[in-house]
Amino acid sequence: MAINIYTGIKQLILTEEQLANYYENKSLDKSIYEDENLYNNQYVLITYMKDENAKRFQDKYELLDVKKWNGNKLVKLKKTTVNNDYIKVRSLNLFQDCMVDVLSDDSITIKSFMGIPGGGKSYMSISYGLDRVLKGDFNKLVYVRNNVDIGDRNIGALPGDLEQKLDPINEVLSDVLNRDSVDRLKIDKKIETPYIGFTVGRTYDNSWIVVDDCQQLSKTHVYNLTTRLGHNSVLCFCGDLFQTYSQKYENNNSGISYLHEQLKGEKFFSCVHTKISERSETAQRCAELLFDGIKEN
Repeated sequence: MAINIYTGIKQLILTEEQLANYYENKSLDKSIYEDENLYNNQYVLITYMKDENAKRFQDKYELLDVKKWNGNKLVKLKKTTVNNDYIKVRSLNLFQDCMVDVLSDDSITIKSFMGIPGGGKSYMSISYGLDRVLKGDFNKLVYVRNNVDIGDRNIGALPGDLEQKLDPINEVLSDVLNRDSVDRLKIDKKIETPYIGFTVGRTYDNSWIVVDDCQQLSKTHVYNLTTRLGHNSVLCFCGDLFQTYSQKYENNNSGISYLHEQLKGEKFFSCVHTKISERSETAQRCAELLFDGIKEN
């Protein structure tokens, strides 16, 4: 299965001659990328083919540098880390370098991270968002997921009140923090986990919003969520199009694919599709071997 989506990344594979010139001049010749029709906030991976038969991205290509196109020129990436009382996070690979750059750029108010399981999409979005909340840059972290069953059957209505029904969301947050920290931050109004249906009509000011499993969203969902943004708020979408469990969110009704296509090139939007998993070697190899991959455009 191949999926056509704007990935936010352009990979340049240098020839041997271009590689020699790159090392000699310590910069990339403009002629290599000036006809690439780059979009605002698109990342450029400058690579060289080292083993065309290799399956793993990091084995197949040698990475020389990563730059971002700002509409006029290629610029260096911002590199920041998270180090607070709850969590410590740093980038582990080149795709996470791009994600950190997006997360650190306040001019980008809609951020989207898609790709391989274990790539750090949700983990980094939650971590960087919480860090900004603790620093006082935002009032709260808002974490949203659409409840979609896997397969043709559902488990029916969950028992309990609304907070108990949304408890599985707390477990996801506990993968980043611990459960005691999640409960404490919710009591302190630093974390909010609303049901997606109750976001309609809301205005989120001074909020860092993370929408997880965003592949389970229709165009209507995306329209509602993006138009909730108030003053000094950002919205992070995280997901993997290979884990869409309902045909309602596929093909022409894929909200996230539509989002990428409509917003690419906008100064307030940036996206990154990651190809490297940091979860485990097994997760990385399964992701590579069980699916055909993304058809980039």
